[in-house]
Amino acid sequence: QAIGSTKSNQQTIHNLRNFTELLRKPIHPLRLFQALKGGLTIDAVAVNTPDSALARHGWFFLLGMIAFSKFKGVELTRRQTPGATDDLRIGATFLRQQLQFTPEQWDAWFRLAECFDYELDEAVLWSADKMNKERGDLVKYQRSAIHCYTLALSNSWRILPETDDLESIEAFHELYHK
Repeated sequence: QAIGSTKSNQQTIHNLRNFTELLRKPIHPLRLFQALKGGLTIDAVAVNTPDSALARHGWFFLLGMIAFSKFKGVELTRRQTPGATDDLRIGATFLRQQLQFTPEQWDAWFRLAECFDYELDEAVLWSADKMNKERGDLVKYQRSAIHCYTLALSNSWRILPETDDLESIEAFHELYHK
């Protein structure tokens, strides 16, 4: 990477800590209902660093989607062994970085939720060891995915009425019909 890694500051640490705490919380039905109405928000502060300009233009989202697409692009029917989840984890890391700067970006929450879903699928698809021995990890992936989908749904309500972009409309379709 020519740009290098982002530098942490108080704002990004605060946002990351809040996101991590949210993903660990239990799932409450009322929060799901609030997300359906677009009324769910997350406690985050504005981040003003040199990397903020990159995040505003979606640079970290793009890097995350490149890594995520590398993993997602390999068809499951063609694979004979478990996939390497390194690309998936790299994609999730970049998507989290994007969310540290722009926490209201619904498609970053949506793609991060998909990363957790794929991580869960990979853990249980090829052997039953994880289901038998490491259920805590599986619950963590599933809970994180649900929280991310909830935030994606809630934040999408703010964007949906004002978009005419075909890619955004297709992404909305994917979110609502997955």
